[in-house]
Amino acid sequence: MSRKEPCGICAKPDWCCRGEKGWNCMRVESAKVCKNGGWFHPFENARPAPPPLRNPMKQPKPKPPVDCEEIMDQWRSRTTPAQMDAMSRALGVSAQALDWIGAAWAEDRKAMAFPMFVTACHDGVEDYAPCGIRLRAMNGAKFAVDGSKSGIFYPYRGYVHFTTRRIYVCEGPTDLAACLDLGLMAIGRASCRGGEGFILNALSQVGARECVVVCDNDGPGLNGADALLAQVPIRKTKFVPPGKDLRSFVKDGGTAEIFEAMLDNVLPTVGKLLPAARDLHPTAE
Repeated sequence: MSRKEPCGICAKPDWCCRGEKGWNCMRVESAKVCKNGGWFHPFENARPAPPPLRNPMKQPKPKPPVDCEEIMDQWRSRTTPAQMDAMSRALGVSAQALDWIGAAWAEDRKAMAFPMFVTACHDGVEDYAPCGIRLRAMNGAKFAVDGSKSGIFYPYRGYVHFTTRRIYVCEGPTDLAACLDLGLMAIGRASCRGGEGFILNALSQVGARECVVVCDNDGPGLNGADALLAQVPIRKTKFVPPGKDLRSFVKDGGTAEIFEAMLDNVLPTVGKLLPAARDLHPTAE
């Protein structure tokens, strides 16, 4: 007998045994005494087998809510111009673009930090705090602050309104920074898949009339772009820059003029988009 297979009469895991025709129970008496002690009980008198024992799983303790706004404020207040320049050189984008999207150096995590939001329009929004923070080490490893929620990356610092009706949607904060360096108004999705609701809300909030999804030249990137475009209700197209991604295109010397010339080649499939307006308007904080 064992805890998994206890006696069918007394339900205890020890002392009793099971024979060919019934149980030899050492605790519950019957009309037939066994030679080796205990009493014989035919199988038809056995009680229903108890359910198998399971080790109760400990419920994880709920994690306290993370204050992403306070964390980013602390990291930004401690980020030096030299650290921003180091981040800029490592990524191949300007320090200005990194500042526009609220990037900071997280000294205690030894990583670059990028805030995510649930909205791309803070005018009139009382609670305009980050919902999550993505981290990127200098070696390219990507992770996030515990308790973070996915959202969008958005050039919220120094901007009051989007000033063009054509909005570019990039993968991640670094491609977003590269797009801003080209002078194009853009938002960034948290990954190549998912988060379509955040993107659709953002496009609606900023009054976008056209959407260009800039995706990586790989299977997940292309599939993710198609999944998003299937839900975008305005004029739209996807664009795959040469190389690995948009940031590598900019690092290799790509310019807005080259970008737009390449984009023109894919526009006939959806009709000519509005003229691109490279008219970002930074304002005093």
